[in-house]
Amino acid sequence: ERRHFGEVAHLRRFWALYLADGESTLGHKRTLLALLDCGVLSPVGDPWDRCTRHLDGFEDLHKFRFTEFLNFVQEARDAELSALKDIVRAFLLNPKWSVPVARDDIPLLILDTGLLMDCVVDIPTIVETANKDGMEAFDIASLVELLGKVSQEARSKTRARERKVMRTLHIRWNVGFALRTQFSTMTRNGVIGIEDIRAFLHDINPEVTASTSDIKALIEDVLEQGALGQVPSPTSARAPSSNALGAVMVSRSSAQGARAARLRELRATETLNFEGYIILLGMIVD
Repeated sequence: ERRHFGEVAHLRRFWALYLADGESTLGHKRTLLALLDCGVLSPVGDPWDRCTRHLDGFEDLHKFRFTEFLNFVQEARDAELSALKDIVRAFLLNPKWSVPVARDDIPLLILDTGLLMDCVVDIPTIVETANKDGMEAFDIASLVELLGKVSQEARSKTRARERKVMRTLHIRWNVGFALRTQFSTMTRNGVIGIEDIRAFLHDINPEVTASTSDIKALIEDVLEQGALGQVPSPTSARAPSSNALGAVMVSRSSAQGARAARLRELRATETLNFEGYIILLGMIVD
């Protein structure tokens, strides 16, 4: 019972982030943002599409109560556990993996499955925190349960990082929602690549022709700024030129563990997640 009330209080904090003064209910968009911020909802792919369609089924002026939000949380968790079960079973067909899965192998399994493509977090630490019973090995059922907890915590921490970036850039919640919606149309796995960025830059300024090397350098600069917490302010942002895109000053991050490995993976695959997308906007838009 104590754990239940603690969980409700934890979820109420995310709900309260979007409450206006004197209000006790949330509209459609703010409810979606609260679901994202508490980590139960993926910001892209089938889970996002399914949830947005479900909430779109309500009348435009409908206001959601906290009890309805809790129901949405449970529905999102149930849907994710079902999807994770299928993913794990399919993944374990690979001869490289078998059950039981050792605790220390779970961060690698998460990276191999691409479950948290959009997250830059210390996965081993989150796995240890979620493994409250101190289990050393996991069958399919216990592994799925653990992955559900890890995914929720990783996404919640990532959304907190994104909120911080948006506050720095003075992006209000409604604009942030529009950016998330736009980003979700660009990717199904939570990251965008060189061709996506090339098209994005062209949409902003058709007169700018960015080469592949320009975009790779820009991605590196965005990743470095995100890793070091050096988010550009709106007053320092400048529209890109092909010379400016290529003239990137690179500094190295001191990030460690799985977070550093995730940054290396993003660099290797030359992709940006939503946080990188926001930082990119701050760098190139006046």
